[in-house]
This record gives sequence, C-alpha cells and structure tokens, in this order.
Amino acid sequence: MSAVTETRTFQIIRYWRDPARESEVIQTGLTEAEARQHCQDPTTADPNREWFDGYHDTRRDTEND
Repeated sequence: MSAVTETRTFQIIRYWRDPARESEVIQTGLTEAEARQHCQDPTTADPNREWFDGYHDTRRDTEND
C-alpha cells in the first residue's frame, strides 16, 4: 500500500526590477533554513536594487511504499 506524503523543499528565485526580464530559478531542493540563510546574505541582492533573491516553497507530493 502506498501513502502520499508531502515533502517541503524550497527554491531560490532571482527577481528583477526590469519587468521585461523574467524571474529565474537559481537553486532548488533546499530546506527552509537553507533558503532563508541564502536570502539573508547581503550578496544575494544588488546594491543598486536591480535584482534580489527570494525563496519559494515548492511543495511536492512523493509516494512512500
């Protein structure tokens, strides 16, 4: 019998000030703590505010047998 469990992983997304530029996923498979730590690093945002990194919960279902 299979059970579906939810695995929480997070991805880092680079957001751009320029609306013509699409956001980019730059890292995946992180824990919330890892994603938060990345985004709190001052080097993950442009000093001129042209871009910044944020994180997103990528909840996904996985099956356990």
